[in-house]
Amino acid sequence: MQSNPVSIAEIGSSGEYKWQFTPNSVGWWKVEVVVDFNKDVFSSDYSVNVGSISQLYDMVRRLLGLNHENIFIDNTGYDANGQMVEARIRIFDTKENCEAATDGGSETTGLIATYSLDTVWEAINEFQTFRQVIEGD
Repeated sequence: MQSNPVSIAEIGSSGEYKWQFTPNSVGWWKVEVVVDFNKDVFSSDYSVNVGSISQLYDMVRRLLGLNHENIFIDNTGYDANGQMVEARIRIFDTKENCEAATDGGSETTGLIATYSLDTVWEAINEFQTFRQVIEGD
């Protein structure tokens, strides 16, 4: 890997600059360019998280599901006061696959991820904690 894939150079004396970025490794790139005209300072910084486009795609799909897009909640359990204490949450890739899901079912077509949910109640109608964790990750 090169020491710095980012370069900034002034073009002539007009105050116009050229910024060049050449990725030199596989990953997700974040590049930041800082310009302070008062101090005539131009700098850049970058970071690389190694991964693949497919990993990024999978993360975006999970985020959409956690935003309650194509989500199916089942296998619910309740305490003596009728307050939900557990459930299973599944997120799917399409509306159709989500609509095909059944209560207690084992559908995997289009399944993005499965989460378990548990809650603890302090008293009746007094929610204390809520936990949602991914299964099998």
